[in-house]
Amino acid sequence: MHTRFFLFSLAGAIFVIFGLALPQANAAVLSVIPEQKSVAAGETVIVELRLNSEREVVNAAEVDVLYPTANLEIVELSRGGSVFTLWPEEPLERTPGHITLMGGIPNGSVVEDGLVF
Repeated sequence: MHTRFFLFSLAGAIFVIFGLALPQANAAVLSVIPEQKSVAAGETVIVELRLNSEREVVNAAEVDVLYPTANLEIVELSRGGSVFTLWPEEPLERTPGHITLMGGIPNGSVVEDGLVF
């Protein structure tokens, strides 16, 4: 039996639209961890979305994640351990290839390397 291996760049395969709910939105950085991973077809890999607010206070965020369904399948979305504790819209796979979420941090916070989901 021939096992096919896929090498994909999660940073390149996942496109994120991130909006800060602030009067003046400043740049924030979202990172996908691991950035690159080689996995066999059918293998499960855990991927984290992490936030760095670039020394700015974040109190809320709306995130859309788009990913290629030909190479990736979402098995589970978890918000456990997230920097966001308020969830007007929990992480949800709206349609294949599209995850959305809206989260908040009471009183806001500067986030250096926080888990989003």
